[in-house]
Amino acid sequence: MAKKVIILICALGAMLLFAGCMQPQQEGVTTPTTTPVTTAPTTVQPSPTTTPASTSADTIPPEKAVTISVLRDQITPKITVRFDGGKGQQQIRSIEVQVTRSDGQVLKNTLPARVNAEIEFDGTRGVDRVEIWVSYLDGSRYKLMNQLFDYFKR
Repeated sequence: MAKKVIILICALGAMLLFAGCMQPQQEGVTTPTTTPVTTAPTTVQPSPTTTPASTSADTIPPEKAVTISVLRDQITPKITVRFDGGKGQQQIRSIEVQVTRSDGQVLKNTLPARVNAEIEFDGTRGVDRVEIWVSYLDGSRYKLMNQLFDYFKR
């Protein structure tokens, strides 16, 4: 009986020993090499209908902060400007909105300082600029937005 146990242990040991040697050898492993691709810089000429790219706006003090959303319709070139409110909404005297269309036409309107108040403009199928000025009761005036909005192209 002891002889059978020893033979069984030796057989299991031999199987374990040969099991590690039975895996297929890997052929030479190659590491991929990368070749850097350089491209020549391209110069983009602005089209004559492009509005100037300056989009600076003023920094408004936190106690006068308000949010105004500008939405560009994806089907029609309509631009919607909505007053969302904010900490300084009770201090507002007026909100002036100006849209400079890509065809050069300038549209102006006043946005009521009521939450969810909206005004709409007929934009173009190009890049239109939206500028928003907020005037406060203390006489201060800030340019809240000066941003270009491109029409959605399919």
